[in-house]
Amino acid sequence: MSMDEIRVEDYLKELEVPNPKIQLMIASIRKAILVYGSQIDKEHFVFLEDRINKDGERYYDALNIITKSHVVSMIQYKEDLTEEYSIVPIANKILAIQTSVIEYDFSQNTDSKSRMKIEVRFNGGNSLYLTAVKSNCKHLNFVLQEYLIPNLE
Repeated sequence: MSMDEIRVEDYLKELEVPNPKIQLMIASIRKAILVYGSQIDKEHFVFLEDRINKDGERYYDALNIITKSHVVSMIQYKEDLTEEYSIVPIANKILAIQTSVIEYDFSQNTDSKSRMKIEVRFNGGNSLYLTAVKSNCKHLNFVLQEYLIPNLE
């Protein structure tokens, strides 16, 4: 396991992802790098979208590799084990960013009730949505500050 994979594994454990699912996610990242490797910079950030349902259960959605120039998203569907990979260029293509937060303090970064959602609108009409809950909000804020805001047109 590479240092990047160890860092990703630690991040996923912080988000309370079950261990078998962590291994599946790392395998998905490896596949995405095989497919889109030429577009994935050495400097990248892995971000897992998560949310809480009305019963208080945590769910994990798309896994993203975010670079200064692209976002690669990976989704695995449980029903038929279909894996879906997509790539969106972001370098100087972001028209607007809308950030919504609930009980999140940008200076303290963590709260068990924190929720954060970002909508990114691109020239050409496409949008990207990223969500985070609890301690993952600090990671989404990092993505916002380091990768998204610098790419506003």
